Amino acid sequence: MKRLTPEGFILLGWLCTFISFAQTSDYIVNSPRLAMRSGPGNGYKVIHTLSEGEAVSVLKRLNSGWWQIEHQGVAGYALGKYLAKTDTNAYRGWEKTSLASGDKPDCFNFSSACDSTLDNYLKVNVGSNTDVVIKLMNLDTEQCIRYVYVHSGENLYIRNIPQGVYCLKIAYGRDWRQRVIEGQCYGKFMIDSQYERGKENLDFRVRETQDGYQIPMFELFLDVIRVSGGNVFHSNSISEAEFNK
Repeated sequence: MKRLTPEGFILLGWLCTFISFAQTSDYIVNSPRLAMRSGPGNGYKVIHTLSEGEAVSVLKRLNSGWWQIEHQGVAGYALGKYLAKTDTNAYRGWEKTSLASGDKPDCFNFSSACDSTLDNYLKVNVGSNTDVVIKLMNLDTEQCIRYVYVHSGENLYIRNIPQGVYCLKIAYGRDWRQRVIEGQCYGKFMIDSQYERGKENLDFRVRETQDGYQIPMFELFLDVIRVSGGNVFHSNSISEAEFNK
């Protein structure tokens, strides 16, 4: 009977590790929804629907554009153009969240300021190319009084805003994630992210006129592609760290 030498064990272990590394790569879904099918084509059965930001391993790339992938132990096929290469370290520690329009990112420790006696609002309209997170900042105190998520293609009314002058901090992107560092909560988009601070102030102070009181209201249109017509919101780019202050 032949005996396998120690050198043989070493070689076998190295070979297995090499094959595993060569055939799998870390990617994330870069689309709101992605069908995972039993075969490489639209005619095959959908076995799972992946959400944006979910991680998959790529097993094989076909010339047809379909890739064989694995997600949580289940193998199937999906169109490779909807997958993006990830930096594993960039995602470590960041928790994926699922928020509806109007939700406040849940780990942020602040109380929303409201004045139910004021029937005012800021209406936010978001285009089809991005989700947004909006922070309404009081200029006098630099405190955030509202913090809301708005999905692409949706609009939201932020109502009952206390009197004062405000500016906006806005995050654009997809795949929102959060983490707590030294007791402070941070949030960011992992895909197509950019951050801005509005140049224009929103004055929500009530004015007395000859005809009575004037209650300010504003409407805002946001998207990542500039279009003609409608309102134009002037802003400066800021860093992720500045957005989270």
